Amino acid sequence: MAINIVLINPSSMPYGEQRAMIEEKSILRYPTFSMPLGFVEMVSYIRKSIKVKNIKLIDYGVALHRVYDGLNDNEFKNIDDFLASEIEQCDFVPDIVGLSLMFSSSYKASIKIIEATKRKWPKSISVLGGNQATNTYKELLNDSHIDYVVRGEGEIAFGKLIKQVEAKDKNFDITGVYDKNKLKKKDPTSPESAEMLMDLSEIPLPAYDIIDMNYYSKTAGGSVMWTRGCPYPCTFCATTTVHGRKLRHKNVDQCVSEIETQIDQFAMPTIAIEDDLLGAKKSVFLDTIHKVMPIKKNVIFRVPQGLSVAVMDEERIDALKKLGVSDGAVAIETGSEYVNRNIMKKNVDLDKAKKILSYMRQVGFGVTTNFILGSPHETDSMRDETIRYLKSIDVDWVYIFHALPLPGSEMFSMFEKVTDIRAIDWDSIRLGKRDFETDNIGSKDLEQLIYETNIDVNFFNNSNYRHGRYEKAIKIFNEFILKTFPYHIVARYMVALSLKKLGKYLEAEKQFCEITRWVDTDTESANLYARYKKRMPELNDPTPRK
Repeated sequence: MAINIVLINPSSMPYGEQRAMIEEKSILRYPTFSMPLGFVEMVSYIRKSIKVKNIKLIDYGVALHRVYDGLNDNEFKNIDDFLASEIEQCDFVPDIVGLSLMFSSSYKASIKIIEATKRKWPKSISVLGGNQATNTYKELLNDSHIDYVVRGEGEIAFGKLIKQVEAKDKNFDITGVYDKNKLKKKDPTSPESAEMLMDLSEIPLPAYDIIDMNYYSKTAGGSVMWTRGCPYPCTFCATTTVHGRKLRHKNVDQCVSEIETQIDQFAMPTIAIEDDLLGAKKSVFLDTIHKVMPIKKNVIFRVPQGLSVAVMDEERIDALKKLGVSDGAVAIETGSEYVNRNIMKKNVDLDKAKKILSYMRQVGFGVTTNFILGSPHETDSMRDETIRYLKSIDVDWVYIFHALPLPGSEMFSMFEKVTDIRAIDWDSIRLGKRDFETDNIGSKDLEQLIYETNIDVNFFNNSNYRHGRYEKAIKIFNEFILKTFPYHIVARYMVALSLKKLGKYLEAEKQFCEITRWVDTDTESANLYARYKKRMPELNDPTPRK
């Protein structure tokens, strides 16, 4: 018997933010989304050996973006009505419902979605997979609506599960596939993971037919992933629980074919290379870029994941620049040598990091960096050391994150020893908060420190503004902040100052007037004004702003 499958790609936007968008018509948070590479690659692989009668992917990232852009005319009573409406559009009854729970911020919405699928299709088998599902499988299987969780990569394990369901065999034991009975029998201290696909060349061209490629072409753009796996032992990361530590690379022709298809068949204007450790195998990396060059046309390539200081060098950076990559984020994480070596175990060469940043600036890259504050056992002096370091570098933007106990990471165990993290509200994670205390810094103090450091470094002492790159400063504030947070009057203030420096006084005055309008009509803008008005003297100065 051929089988029917519904696959679900939840939005990474937290449930609370989705609720605000649907129920309160809020446009204060932009629903970012990207191509579900895990699904399109898994389906492509499974189709080699399994006949699927019907398969439908419900893409909540796209659905939410349509609502944000005013492309969905439906009136939803509430967020649950919106989530259910996407399910209602399916015109067949699935044998299996598979949901990809990749991010902690998707957790609550994913549970709501699975509940809705069980109400509509009570006899369908529900299966969850992905990074977050892999590392919270015990909690998920306590939910009566969830039948199975796949721990690790899905190509082999999910394919075997489909065959067992097709054969109506309920007495099976697939490595890495857990149900409630297996959960009781297996040792929870050493959970098994699904068999990995060691030769990525076995994956045919991704199943682009299951997603709305035309919509991606007009919005988020395309995506590819050339490698899986990472050998580094960073304590804050859990990606190795899914992809392992052994680096596996698709063959060069395979990489080129995926890009060529996205360009020629779907006219993708941008393509993101989503590798966790881009460029690790230097010869393969350089050969891939060399062979992409003749077919790239006018496509803009992006590298949204953090570039590794250990991996990057001038030759790799030059290759990315030649490919047409214009921006890159360098993952430094900390400016404290002790935290770097002993807590995060990232072992970044902080001097090399500055040289990499400087070279990227030299060849015309837009440069951002990632830092983390609040790790277990990190002291005030260590945090001060990081802040001094990040103030010493010339980059377009510094992203500062809370240290979080991501399930499956070594840091999760480290946090468990110093605080109670059993009741984490994952829905608040994207908002830059954590709701637990540690002995070295309280949650409110850490939130305040990160927020104030962000405002000081990225806004009032913005590196582009300080170095006289005013047009670049305007571009960054518009793209990084105002596109997503239009109410952010501090960003608007710095845009106005930059316009003044360029002699564009009328445009600057329009920005000042826009700030006044936002403060008068929006609570978040008014709060920002109350908090930072002393640092924005031109908003209060009655003399002409010339």
